[in-house]
Amino acid sequence: LSEPLKKEQKNKFLMFLKNKDFKAAFSFLKDAHKYGFGLLSSYQRFKLSHQKALKLAKELNQVFVDEKNLNVYHLQSLEEIKNFIKFILEKNPYAMLSAHSLALRITWASENFCELGLKEMSNLLDFQNGIYFKKGIDFEKLQEKNNNQMYEILKKQGIKPEAPYNLYDFLELDRKSGDNILKKLTQKGLVVRLSHNLFIEKQALEKLMQECLNLLKNQSLDVQSMKEYFNLSRKYAIAYLEYLDKFPQVSKEAEKRFLTNI
Repeated sequence: LSEPLKKEQKNKFLMFLKNKDFKAAFSFLKDAHKYGFGLLSSYQRFKLSHQKALKLAKELNQVFVDEKNLNVYHLQSLEEIKNFIKFILEKNPYAMLSAHSLALRITWASENFCELGLKEMSNLLDFQNGIYFKKGIDFEKLQEKNNNQMYEILKKQGIKPEAPYNLYDFLELDRKSGDNILKKLTQKGLVVRLSHNLFIEKQALEKLMQECLNLLKNQSLDVQSMKEYFNLSRKYAIAYLEYLDKFPQVSKEAEKRFLTNI
């Protein structure tokens, strides 16, 4: 038995197992584990198949059974999800939420349990296009505001933009909404995507490329010199050099970039 229980609790739990009173054992685990317990190892722990374990779990009072993820949650813990949603909305009324984005931040909660929390907050939330948002806010205006905010942030961050997921967390955006916003900004030509998770404001990129071309008049450029001259991480230095390679007047020899006479 590896349950993190006090001796008295453990003895009580072992008695349920000895008597093969699995319903009582599940009820005990429900109360003992505030953030849910899993049934994935139900056969190893109780000699019960997943099907039988799920059936028993559904007979318990005050529980949510996530059949897909084989988790059992006490409904009391649902309040923590709701309180977290309220906290997000107080912090940012223009948040765009989904069960997926919540589950990434509430590590103990499954998507299905987060979805239940969102659905039970219909007095505070509206739902459209797979997104939950504060009741009373126009969805198109919400998208436009977050679109503008994303662009302004990237503009301020210049050649050292944060990774998209960090931006999404800051703006309280679910990942799908954040991805769509960056996609639109890219399609409009306001932002350039250099790699999987590197998006830079177009004017900042153009300015950087011009600085690089000016430097190449007197020296070569490689990863190390880019890092030192512009105070960049290796990842960013590589991405910018690869973009610089697209210029016809730039040639590459053994990882160094030079100006060519054309």
